[in-house]
Amino acid sequence: MERIFLSPGRAAELEKLLASPEGGALKEALLAKGEKQAMSGPYSVTFTPSPAASGDAHDYFSEGPYWWPDPQNPQGPYIRRDGERNPHRFEAHSSALAGM
Repeated sequence: MERIFLSPGRAAELEKLLASPEGGALKEALLAKGEKQAMSGPYSVTFTPSPAASGDAHDYFSEGPYWWPDPQNPQGPYIRRDGERNPHRFEAHSSALAGM
């Protein structure tokens, strides 16, 4: 997703341009892109159930990429494998946050 950061002065200049006849095409393009982005969600954690310990659908849940189940104790705490990303970790909430 693209982001634009403007100083208040530059934002005022852009606002003035968009209000002018010359800025009409740019304004339409920006509005169309904004509408598309607004419809690309959902960005809420409530849309994807997670293994959060609380059981609350509103809780954000994230797993570290380098943590794996311990093969010697599958029900025990995870172990760290430095440099090895766990492809089976829960990523839905972090993806939604990044998309937002």
